[in-house]
Amino acid sequence: MTARHKAIGGFLTVLATVSGLAVTGNGSFAESKPKPKLQTCPANGTALAVKASDNKYDKDCLAVPANQAFTIDFDNQDRGIPHNVSIYDESQGDEKPLFKGEVIGEGGPAKTTYKVPAEPQGRYVFRCDPHPEFMVGDFVVGNPPPPAETTTTSTAPPSTTTTTSGLKLPKVLPNQTQRR
Repeated sequence: MTARHKAIGGFLTVLATVSGLAVTGNGSFAESKPKPKLQTCPANGTALAVKASDNKYDKDCLAVPANQAFTIDFDNQDRGIPHNVSIYDESQGDEKPLFKGEVIGEGGPAKTTYKVPAEPQGRYVFRCDPHPEFMVGDFVVGNPPPPAETTTTSTAPPSTTTTTSGLKLPKVLPNQTQRR
């Protein structure tokens, strides 16, 4: 194989890669973070405890009885990283806050106890407002129906077909020598 063949092959490989990135629209093949799994966890009374460490919660599901006020003891162990616990109703596609906890921990580790009013039966999410993309979990109030099946999304590269019909590349036959 001549140097020119290698150069053309390399060019076509780069062209195919760039075409694939252009088709996806975001230039990234990284998998996106899934939403919470809509799981069910048992309610253990009206006193909850959640810890934040290494930019994640120690629990991914919290549950309380319906129509009863409750507390959340929140321990932010991340030094100098602010976190909180808020509860949202995302069932209608909008992000309606049911409760927004105060953000704590800007100067170091911190603790607080949130007093949360009674909430109606349902499935909600709890999350950290400064880090909602990766600090999120399910919040179950009462005994709502089982969660529906969900799917996760991915930004994996799509199947692509590379075509060179618009390119004007020289046609080289295997046994043909190139003139310079």
